[in-house]
Amino acid sequence: MKKIILSLLIVIFIFTMTGCSENKTTNKTATNSKEKSSYSLSDFTKEYEELGIDAQKTDVAYSMVGAKDGIKYIANSNDEAYGLEVYKFDQNSDAYKKAEKNQQLTLEDMDMSLNATVKNGYALILDESYPKHDEIIELFNKLR
Repeated sequence: MKKIILSLLIVIFIFTMTGCSENKTTNKTATNSKEKSSYSLSDFTKEYEELGIDAQKTDVAYSMVGAKDGIKYIANSNDEAYGLEVYKFDQNSDAYKKAEKNQQLTLEDMDMSLNATVKNGYALILDESYPKHDEIIELFNKLR
């Protein structure tokens, strides 16, 4: 009788341990997938700076367009200044919904709108002649 109970307890223990170890593997996989799909404004900034573009980072008044964060770079080429601006929004905000629908950012205190590419909670304003234009578009498309 003792052998049967002991054998039964060992089988239950093995099934319990097997079940727990599978959950840990699944959770790790889910976490890794989430990390790979997350690409933030700081990741964008780091990769942008690795492109080696001669540009100055300047302050940006992101709250004027209803964003919660933003970056701005000015690059000089052939005696011309070109701008790059990226804004991070709360996707549930009215400002973001309006920007996404119209593909424009509206300056809240002025009657002015700027054409932008708006998706995944971010907005991009980029001069056509900005250095490494296509590479910057690729970086923007990674933002999540």
